[in-house]
Amino acid sequence: MSPTLLDVRDLRVRLKAGTAEIAPVDGVTLSVARGEALGIVGESGSGKSLTLKAILGLLPTGSKVDGSLRFSVSADTVEEVSPDRMRGRGVSMIFQEPMTALNPTMRVGQLVAE
Repeated sequence: MSPTLLDVRDLRVRLKAGTAEIAPVDGVTLSVARGEALGIVGESGSGKSLTLKAILGLLPTGSKVDGSLRFSVSADTVEEVSPDRMRGRGVSMIFQEPMTALNPTMRVGQLVAE
């Protein structure tokens, strides 16, 4: 089995909704080994984008994130690191709106390779 690249345990995202607080992401756990790819699918509004934005540290100001985010920083070390240290080095996100996130003049293989 390949070493773990990303390990997320009990991820929770809390957001302000007026005077209340909501938890649209509640208890997500996932693990990705080196060489694996992960696709998250679900209905609109199920928390796919919020989950990845929380992992990458891209949530709006005032959002609260709980849980454990561990990332492999070397071939033999998995440790808890800040999302900005992970972002772009081994974890990235293709946003939902493909016409603004992907270049329609490039083949999918080229986009993924980039």
